[in-house]
Amino acid sequence: MPVHADTTRATKYSDIEKGDKVLLKQARENKFSSDDEPEPYIITRKERNAVVQQDSNSNSKMRNVAHTKTFVEPKAPLQGKKDLPSNKLERPEQLEQDQPIQTPVSKQHHERSLHPVPMKSLAR
Repeated sequence: MPVHADTTRATKYSDIEKGDKVLLKQARENKFSSDDEPEPYIITRKERNAVVQQDSNSNSKMRNVAHTKTFVEPKAPLQGKKDLPSNKLERPEQLEQDQPIQTPVSKQHHERSLHPVPMKSLAR
């Protein structure tokens, strides 16, 4: 039975171990709130699918491993490199383009718009 349940539910083993930094899921207050708590926790103990997590204030919480996500440290900004490219135009040809862009219109469509169909011919 467990083998069948594991294959049909696409279960997988957690790679979270003691000492890892994780984010803990939180109840969402509204659609703008985050799914996870902003502060990372450190795993202090793991037993099967239960983990004990400790925050920076030494508060511990025991949760199921499914309620955690591994924390990825943000990369340090590059020093000595240019910032992100600005919206400046790179080619001088783009500066001279003062005319609006015209979309191609088929000749048949253009002729129809010049000569509207009288209302009498529509009412048959």
